[in-house]
Amino acid sequence: MDVLLRSRVVIAHPFDCGRERSYLSDGCYAVGHLEREPAGFGGERVARHHHAALRADERLDQRLLGDHRWGVLMPEGHTVHRTANAFNADFGGLPVLLDSPQGRFSGGAALVSGRQLKRAKAIGKQLFLQFAGIDEPLTVRIHLGIYGKWAWRAFDSADALAEFLAKPPVGEVRARFYTALQSQAPGSAVGPFHLAELRGPTVCEVLTKAEVKLVEKRLGPDPLNPDRDGSEQERFVQKVLGSKTAIGLLLMNQDVIAGIGNVYRAEILFRAKIDPHRPGN
Repeated sequence: MDVLLRSRVVIAHPFDCGRERSYLSDGCYAVGHLEREPAGFGGERVARHHHAALRADERLDQRLLGDHRWGVLMPEGHTVHRTANAFNADFGGLPVLLDSPQGRFSGGAALVSGRQLKRAKAIGKQLFLQFAGIDEPLTVRIHLGIYGKWAWRAFDSADALAEFLAKPPVGEVRARFYTALQSQAPGSAVGPFHLAELRGPTVCEVLTKAEVKLVEKRLGPDPLNPDRDGSEQERFVQKVLGSKTAIGLLLMNQDVIAGIGNVYRAEILFRAKIDPHRPGN
């Protein structure tokens, strides 16, 4: 298998004739070769590459999603970018209905349900779903943490979606995002109608524009987001050089750089031949 695996877990997939796969996080796998070079700042190409590789294979692995016997890790930044891409593709520009079968997000769902999804974006391990509003836009902020996960479904007709929604949900579903029937062309009941189910997140809340700014200000730069003038890279460098903390800890600090977890931390330091205990300055 043409992937560096020093800090990753290689398993034999039990439902696919024992092909080896690289376990990346949140129950998703990628077959064969993934990126061989560090992403760098402004790595939109890498984000798209992960999106294509992982989305294409996730249906095959649906039965392993969230199975903690296989060592599910906290999702790192690239998987959250993949989720943002999926929301933009499936729901972007459309009114989206929300509910909370579990009940813990009922109030937030009521505030946002029926609004148009303007944009989904990721900053590090956090997902921001921005919905249009009469007075101001509202944003659903989601952090999966260790146990959070998504399940995606598509239906050929409105009746098929309605039939699925009428069934008791499986597990503790914090929130469901699904296509509003009125978003289709007049007189058309033909899909696809999309559904995204969220289970077990650490954070799922509705924020105002000002509250979103406060969260974004706290987070470090995301190397998968554009950095056209190099300012985000410089911000990261200055935070590292200004700290006596070990570089291995700094890379895991989301206030220093957003999105890196233990997998990428180990890989980055190994390739750069930097001792993880070396002070940032």
